Amino acid sequence: MRIDNFYRQTARWGPWGYALLLLGSAALSQFAVLSNDSFPLRWQAEHLSLSAPSTFYDGFFPIAYPLLLRAAQAIGSPFRVLEFLQILFAILYFTKATRFATSNLDEPSALIALPFLIFAPQLIRAILSAVPDFFAALCVLIAFVSWTDNKDNGRWSGLWLGVGILFRTHVFALAIALTLALLIMERSAALRRTATLWLGVAPFVVLHGIVQTWAGHGFFETGQAFNLWKTMHGVDWSDPPLQFASTLPQVILDEPQLFVRTYIQLVLNQLYLLLPLSLYLGSTMLKGGRPKPLASLSLATIFYLLATVAGGSARALIPILPVVILCVIALFRWVSPSERSSRHGDRLAIILTVSLMGLSVAALFYGAIRARNRMELYQRLQSRLGLVQSDDVRSVYSDDYALYFPALRETAPRRSGGWAEIGLPNYVKENPHIPDSTPTVWYQGLQSHHIRFVALRVPPINPRVASFAEIDTAHFVKTPFSGPYSVYIVR
Repeated sequence: MRIDNFYRQTARWGPWGYALLLLGSAALSQFAVLSNDSFPLRWQAEHLSLSAPSTFYDGFFPIAYPLLLRAAQAIGSPFRVLEFLQILFAILYFTKATRFATSNLDEPSALIALPFLIFAPQLIRAILSAVPDFFAALCVLIAFVSWTDNKDNGRWSGLWLGVGILFRTHVFALAIALTLALLIMERSAALRRTATLWLGVAPFVVLHGIVQTWAGHGFFETGQAFNLWKTMHGVDWSDPPLQFASTLPQVILDEPQLFVRTYIQLVLNQLYLLLPLSLYLGSTMLKGGRPKPLASLSLATIFYLLATVAGGSARALIPILPVVILCVIALFRWVSPSERSSRHGDRLAIILTVSLMGLSVAALFYGAIRARNRMELYQRLQSRLGLVQSDDVRSVYSDDYALYFPALRETAPRRSGGWAEIGLPNYVKENPHIPDSTPTVWYQGLQSHHIRFVALRVPPINPRVASFAEIDTAHFVKTPFSGPYSVYIVR
């Protein structure tokens, strides 16, 4: 088959096959909840009330996804409804990924890039989880495609970046990074295109800020300062401070030397991303002439990584993965023998693409089987504890932030840590952190909150609490359980 025919067939039928594969994987996993962020987001969605503006504030996630979860509740299980919706929109993601690849690479290279674009593990996990990262990534990809086409001088790019901001605030950093790249790379038309870009972005930034202010917080207030602080100090989510009110500048200025050391180490950890971006950008600039759209996007991605690396969030990388992948493929194309017009080179590209697709599908279903096994483990734990109603889950204490009981569609409240304690003030009021400074303080906290069972990960996420339960045999009776949990009955 000629490569142009193969590519057309892939572009035509690939999106539908992609959605069916995702749906089959989700069904095989028993629609497992793959992210522990889903539960606090659902909690916020359930408590949204116009009569209580404070319920609309979330220090880590903007309001768009909780609103979607709230709307999904009218249809059925919000997690499952959103998962179906994201699989449906994955069809659009496939289409835009194909367009983005062909706009910046030749057909053989674009074909080889496609499996990496649509089967990146971070992306798959986002699609099959009830979290806002996929919709943010989709908005950014559409913005990149519009930027590459350059038919509207950046207006639609700005619009889609603005929509993305309502799902993840780090898209705002990407908009600023793209602006800086534009001012550096395209000096002649930079001001006009910048103004057009921000005509699309600004309304959504203002909308987000209005919601924040109405909810009783600052226009740009977020909980990201805690992400930076915990990264600097190596603090795990299992042991957050009971009070944290510092801003980003305060965290940096209070300990500038520690910040610099931490930042340098984080940048070094991201060299595997920064290096191909820099090499592609440098190679393009050396060739001279008008900068290619992918070169501008590579520079913007470098700025974005340097700005967001301090937060230590791996999921912040999802929106910019397409740019990194295309830069890597382009570099390999430049150093490989020129076989663009040869039948051998086209056949090799097809074989390589089919092989990569096959391996990706195998990995997809292997991950689904592992997720299903985890759901079955949670089901066994539910039976071992004798939980029969959703309210029974409140009697369980765990250091596992994703301890989910599928049959009850409920999770153990986060009383041992997690971002909800920093980002959702109302969540903390209903599910206060149980202090664990000493065995006595911890046991008294469990008693006051009517905790009957303790389920701790093996190895434990919080070793201090695990040692308390193991030593205090008078109050904690260990019960047999064949799984990665130490299970105790609290006397």
